[in-house]
Amino acid sequence: MIEGAFERTFGTSPEINAAAPGRVNLIGEHTDYNGGAVLPAGLQCRVHLALARHDTPEVTIQSSRFDDRITRPVGDPKRGHWTDYAMGALDKAAELSWLTGGVQLYIDSTVPDGAGGSSSAALITAVLRATAALASADTDPVSIAHHARAGENDYIGMPCGIMDQMAVGLAAYGKALALDARDMSYEVLEIPEGWGFAVFHSGVRRELADGRYKARFEECQQAADSLGAEHL
Repeated sequence: MIEGAFERTFGTSPEINAAAPGRVNLIGEHTDYNGGAVLPAGLQCRVHLALARHDTPEVTIQSSRFDDRITRPVGDPKRGHWTDYAMGALDKAAELSWLTGGVQLYIDSTVPDGAGGSSSAALITAVLRATAALASADTDPVSIAHHARAGENDYIGMPCGIMDQMAVGLAAYGKALALDARDMSYEVLEIPEGWGFAVFHSGVRRELADGRYKARFEECQQAADSLGAEHL
């Protein structure tokens, strides 16, 4: 299905497609970057993308969620646009030598934007999965999670923890991830048969990059420094 959407958009076939789910947090808010334990679970909604490389130094992005097709130069800095997350992931892929030149990218997402479902982490993870596969890179989900976090920290300027990237990389729908952020030990758990969780969108849009998350991160860091503690 996404291959057909890519072909209709760009007039050619994609080289690869990849996906990552959204996530909901069962236990743990603002605890991952403080060295605590978290228990996120994978959602049925996901980010699915198709990608093809080309020689021109441009990135062309089309999403099923937006009408406009966006073209940006390779290495373009953050603009405060929704395509920043894809650009940050491609920038990280180039840094890792998984990608050279430009790409055509089609994104089909059922993860609501700004709803706390980790749509940004899912998009970045899916892009890194696709480019790693194209480069036949020797990598694994945990390494990709660390690269995805670094991309969001460095390109977007968002001082997030590792929970979202680990969750969308390891916790598929029907599974939860028990993660100790202090030592990065984890276990993927099957949600027991017959259990169900109702996940509601409150209708209030939120963005991690809007300043409030960063302010809480900095407050926690200041508290840890005041206590002389490595982790709060």
